[in-house]
Amino acid sequence: MLQLESWWRADPLTPAEAGLLNALYSAHTESSYRPSASSVAVANAAAGSGQIDRAIMAGILALGGKHAPLEETYNFLKLENPEEEVAPMLKRGEKVPGWGGTFQKDQPDPLWEGVAAGLRNWPAMWDRIFEVTDELASHGKNIFPNPSAYTAAVGLVLRIHPKLLVYIFIRARLDAWARIAASQIGG
Repeated sequence: MLQLESWWRADPLTPAEAGLLNALYSAHTESSYRPSASSVAVANAAAGSGQIDRAIMAGILALGGKHAPLEETYNFLKLENPEEEVAPMLKRGEKVPGWGGTFQKDQPDPLWEGVAAGLRNWPAMWDRIFEVTDELASHGKNIFPNPSAYTAAVGLVLRIHPKLLVYIFIRARLDAWARIAASQIGG
């Protein structure tokens, strides 16, 4: 388990909050070993440069937009009734930030089950995630929350400012990225 002080807020994490944050870190670490945009960027930069620092920077630079739209997902989940925005977004041809993914189709991602289980301790947040997923299904979109949704949800629950979500994402993936980079340069 990672130990993290809740420096972004005045009060310390409760045991349930610490468990949720550690579940998030574990899921991000496991997800890092999939060929996501950031992990592929890490591997390619390490192979090309032979430098771990440059490889990690490449992974960081791959974040945002399509890959890990953390702030967009946070702002979406922060809405009082985000499920009501699904139909208008789909009508405009937009994707719902935080839903869908490359690695897990037609069912929730098992790497993220620990985070999903932890979020059930916060029924209001869990209900939002469930209602958005259900609303997507009612429009023929059988897609599920992805790492961006889970990271944003944990950020909301733990009262992490949306600008800090990228820090949580990077911190959670840093060890895996270093290992991926080292494997490319023989370190």
